[in-house]
Amino acid sequence: MFRRKMEIVRSAALLAAAAILSAPASRADSTPQVLSNGMEVINVPIAEGPCEPTWKSLGDHFQRPAWWRQAKIGMWLHWGPQSVGEDGDWYAKWIYMPQHAWGDYTRVYPHHLERVGHPSETGYKDMLLRWKAENWDPEKLMALYKRAGARYVIGQGMHHDNFDLWNSKYQPWNAVNIGPHRDILGGWEKAARKEGIRFGIAFHGDYSLFWYQPAFLADLDGPRKGIPYDGAQDYTGKDTWWQKMGLNLKDLYGIDLKDDVVFPADFKGDPNEFRMRDPLSHGIPNGNLKKNHEFATWYATKWTHRVIDAIDAYSPDFIYFDGGGSYPFCGHGTGRGLRADATPRVIAHLYNRSIKKNGQLEAMAFTKGNEDSRAIAVNVESNVPREIKRDQPWQTENGLGEWFYYKGTFYDSGMVIHQMLEAISHDGNYAINIPLTPTGELDPGGLKTLQDMGAWMDVNSEGIHDSGAWDVWHEGKVVMAGGNLGAGHAATPYTGHDIRFTTKDGALYAWLMAWPADGKAQIRSLSSAAGAITAVTLLGSVEKLVWQQTDDGLMVTLPAAKPCEFAYGLKILGQNLKAAPIGPDAVKAAADGSLTLGAQTAETHGQVRAEARVGPGNIGYWNNPKDWIAWAVRFDHPGKFRLAALVAAPGQPVPFVVEAGSSHLTGTTKPTASHDEYALVDVGEIEIKQAGIQSIKVRPQAAASWNPINLREMKLTPVSP
Repeated sequence: MFRRKMEIVRSAALLAAAAILSAPASRADSTPQVLSNGMEVINVPIAEGPCEPTWKSLGDHFQRPAWWRQAKIGMWLHWGPQSVGEDGDWYAKWIYMPQHAWGDYTRVYPHHLERVGHPSETGYKDMLLRWKAENWDPEKLMALYKRAGARYVIGQGMHHDNFDLWNSKYQPWNAVNIGPHRDILGGWEKAARKEGIRFGIAFHGDYSLFWYQPAFLADLDGPRKGIPYDGAQDYTGKDTWWQKMGLNLKDLYGIDLKDDVVFPADFKGDPNEFRMRDPLSHGIPNGNLKKNHEFATWYATKWTHRVIDAIDAYSPDFIYFDGGGSYPFCGHGTGRGLRADATPRVIAHLYNRSIKKNGQLEAMAFTKGNEDSRAIAVNVESNVPREIKRDQPWQTENGLGEWFYYKGTFYDSGMVIHQMLEAISHDGNYAINIPLTPTGELDPGGLKTLQDMGAWMDVNSEGIHDSGAWDVWHEGKVVMAGGNLGAGHAATPYTGHDIRFTTKDGALYAWLMAWPADGKAQIRSLSSAAGAITAVTLLGSVEKLVWQQTDDGLMVTLPAAKPCEFAYGLKILGQNLKAAPIGPDAVKAAADGSLTLGAQTAETHGQVRAEARVGPGNIGYWNNPKDWIAWAVRFDHPGKFRLAALVAAPGQPVPFVVEAGSSHLTGTTKPTASHDEYALVDVGEIEIKQAGIQSIKVRPQAAASWNPINLREMKLTPVSP
């Protein structure tokens, strides 16, 4: 009883602060100011300073802070009440989507039904009460993160569920008022400052303008067909727990935007089914809401107040916004519903505060879309750029498994370290999310991952923190696939030929992504043409290495004992070392005369590249019909060969062209069940008229007929005369 009374007291204080936002706008206030670029001005004051709430002004003043390169490694603290479902990301949405949820997320609705009941009776608002965070110890976790190499953390401020994780003045649905009754963001910030770790805050709540629309729908079939979910019900006169606290569901779920849904001209189906189809729009078009424009302005104003409130409370070193190639309230994509200056406004507030505090700008803002790339830092989610990227500060961010906790997460320490090296060799930073359970703890696998990272950093951190990219980022053909980390990434078939590079203080670090089978490393970029090498050491080893620099590269004989696990750092000193050009590696025939052209030896052109999904490596990311691949092949003698391809190609047959010598053959894929199941395609017979190194190329036949395929290998078998 005492706790419930305290909840009411807390809620009353919060509602008093938020009252002006909850009240509808008067007619005098109903016409917003709109700038010449179509942006509506959000009437919220910001800190004084040189930065104005425009993208150009932000671009004119932003500069990369020195601490960003020094930090290099971050931890994503992607944790909140959605973890209580133990069912992965977007739990607050998928419980309302018995149909049309993405991929395996169709599991969430029946799981919710089985565990807690139907969302007409137990919706997401009720799940908030179940999140207690009872075993959360931010100081203990932060010490683990620091030893694992993290020099910055990203604390979740609000996710798409619209629930604030601090003592928010403008959102009464928050973690101090409901659930843990703790300032989660404040706990993370205090622990980070204690460890000397930079602190950032992530704000995902802009999606909530339309994200909760399924909560206003109902089951499309079955025994509860048509019974409204909890967002659509009329609670007038009902004695609910949130009404006793003075809370309003509008502040959490928003409103039903059915009047702004745009149906196809000839649509004759179920309107509710149509609205459930696309989780990124629910039928709401790009642009401003037309029927509910006043609500959109109200929501963006409230969001702006919330973000500024958190900035003022915790003075973050950076802020972060989500988006699919868009930014909050940009008017399209995940920022649909309103085009307004809310995002540049809150960034200007952060930058001006930083300038006043430090005498110069030391803060940053991350966005996934912008209108001036000079203004911000960039997130590359679950992937790395194809080439070295030096034009902006950026990070690869990824989740180990699901972004929110999933019971049954696959853990592997090596794939985290390997992806980290993929990112920093491209001149970026790397932030990894290792999910926390609803109670605020790590799974045993998550704890081991952090401990393994710490042991690895004890040996190798000198080549990681404060490092940058070299002239080239790699040698070798194998690159880790994109996507949230899982078993396929752990199986990436790195060999001792796969190498990544970083530089720091005049030293070059060559990272062997696997220990060479013969104990000898060859770095072809460091041939005699690269400049004179003066010293080579293996990080973590006291043994003197035997090495030689030749026209074929730097040859290093490694010691018998590995100094660590997963990846191995060679520290190389020399005078102004520059990457030497590398000629093609020619595929050689096996004893029976056959030649196997695999992903690891292919030269890729365009965005297509080697990856590892299930089993051996393959060529993937073949989305663009202009991309092509080639192999340098050594033929010991002229002759005829039968050519076959092992291809995964779900859907319609896809024609492709193979060029070999004077032969031009066309092959057509066979339909497979997925991009992970392969079928053998007989392409035909080719004739090689002279011995030596020749190129074999594979291209799409035509743009119109192209669909993405995965190619595991090409096999050339000698034809008997």
